[in-house]
Amino acid sequence: MPTRFLHFIILLLLLLLLVIFFVVVKFVNCLLIIVVVLVKVHTLFANFILDVVVVKIHTLFVNFILITLFVNFILIVVVVVVKIHTLFINFILIIIVVVVDIHL
Repeated sequence: MPTRFLHFIILLLLLLLLVIFFVVVKFVNCLLIIVVVLVKVHTLFANFILDVVVVKIHTLFVNFILITLFVNFILIVVVVVVKIHTLFINFILIIIVVVVDIHL
């Protein structure tokens, strides 16, 4: 009789250890799920920040460069037109001076 009782106690202790093991495994599993969810949320938030902040800053920088290049192009065109205009005016003035000089 005592050996049966001892076996019963040992079986109960083993069953209790098995239950504790499964409870601990479920608890660790829940903790891992929470960690995975937090990592996913953090990744989504970090990607959102990267998309919004970095892409916006990059876009502003590229737009600034493009606007600067466009303004420089317009300024070059204006300078070339003014130079051509000045050469044309100088040519006309030289012709007028030569014609006036010949008549005088």
